[in-house]
Amino acid sequence: KTPKYLGTVKFLAGNKLQFIARNNMTLVNNPIPYDGTAVYSRDGANLKVSQKVLDILGYQERSSTVEVACLERIVHPDDLETAISSLTNFLSGATPLLNEEHRLLCSDGNYKWLLFRGKVIRRDAMGKPAHVAGTVLDISDMRKNREIIELSNKRLHLLNSITRHDLLNQLTILKGALDLLTTEPPSDHAAPFIKMIRDATSTIERQITFTKDYQDIGV
Repeated sequence: KTPKYLGTVKFLAGNKLQFIARNNMTLVNNPIPYDGTAVYSRDGANLKVSQKVLDILGYQERSSTVEVACLERIVHPDDLETAISSLTNFLSGATPLLNEEHRLLCSDGNYKWLLFRGKVIRRDAMGKPAHVAGTVLDISDMRKNREIIELSNKRLHLLNSITRHDLLNQLTILKGALDLLTTEPPSDHAAPFIKMIRDATSTIERQITFTKDYQDIGV
């Protein structure tokens, strides 16, 4: 069956990709940023990467053809199982697109976070990938900022929980004092003010409880 021509991938200035349909309309309004490209070999044994990818990891003098088996030595141990699983699912067709974030070992011994995006362009008669292409983006700074935000959020949640607990304790004391105060019917003059205090206490308690529900849903 003759492959159907859909369009072309255009490499833009500033390391960005843009898919142009055959009618010259841009199907991707926001160009996809990338730092390098990668092409999977037909035999599935090698991965051809651009020199920029090697530069990111500090392997300037290495060959741009990387054995897939060697990836196990440079993928972070905590990411290895997920990386192998996602790659297997992608190549088998279980997952149509590859969109994974993993840490890779640099030449200096440190790890960098890279975002891998890929698509099987063509499969052979046996259904195996015959042409796979993708992009690689260094997201180390983005991941670092994300981790800082996540840590800040955890600290804020802890502070909120402690503050909420202390406020509810004080409200419990206040409600207990109101109960003691009203063991005998209050005077006509004091009764409306006591009711105002009780109503306000209940409202504050509901609002504090709501802040926990609001936090739990991740808003």
